[in-house]
Amino acid sequence: MERLFRLFLDESPATTYRNIRLDRAHSLLAETDMSVTEIAVACGFNDVSLLARHFKARFGETPYGKRGKK
Repeated sequence: MERLFRLFLDESPATTYRNIRLDRAHSLLAETDMSVTEIAVACGFNDVSLLARHFKARFGETPYGKRGKK
C-alpha cells in the first residue's frame, strides 16, 4: 500500500491521513464555533500544540490565526 500511495499521491499513507484530518480542522474552524481544543480532539490530534504545528506547516498560519480572521 505504501508503494501505491507514493506512486499515485507522492506521499505516504500517514501524510495523506494527516492532511485529511487537517482539512477537516480547517473546515471546522471556518464553519463552527467549536474551540480549537475541541477541534483538535474531533480531528484526532492528541493535543492543541500538535494540531497547531501541523496546521501551520500546511496552511501557513496557526488555527488561532485562522480563527482570528473570521
